[in-house]
Amino acid sequence: MKVQNGGGLATMTPMERANFSYDHPKGSIYGCLGPQGLAALTLPHANRTKPTLVMDEFHPDAVTLETALNQYFSGSREAFMNIPLDLSAGTAFQQSVWQEACKVAWGDTRSYGALTASLGKKPGTARAVGAALGANPIAILVPCHRFIAQDGGLVNFAAGLAWKQDLLQLEGSILC
Repeated sequence: MKVQNGGGLATMTPMERANFSYDHPKGSIYGCLGPQGLAALTLPHANRTKPTLVMDEFHPDAVTLETALNQYFSGSREAFMNIPLDLSAGTAFQQSVWQEACKVAWGDTRSYGALTASLGKKPGTARAVGAALGANPIAILVPCHRFIAQDGGLVNFAAGLAWKQDLLQLEGSILC
């Protein structure tokens, strides 16, 4: 993992944040660590341009995050308990959706409707819940990939359905 300072979350000074990249066979995964924890983690996909990163100081959570990602992608990581998350970039509604999404464990999936119900929302708000998942700034650790259509189909993933399928296969949720 390469940890680099600067860029990232505009509200933090360069001394408060560290941008990083994690090498993955499908492309670099980029993120931003801040004083409250991991604030962003984006998977490579066709519709996103590579961010510009500058040289940096070491961030104390970088090694823990790199170890956790190595374990996750080797298929042996079921939780990211030691990684603090900073969900402050979202609205109160988005934050509630992301926090509820974090309750879905490795190897499990839920429908968007089930997530809506667990939030105590009316069934007609499933689209808003789906949109909040789509705005999730922290891929994998806030496991929006674990949400599927009511009929079990794979739908709606910011990094593309191939990533969603790969992550669910890795976790043993689907056998494709």
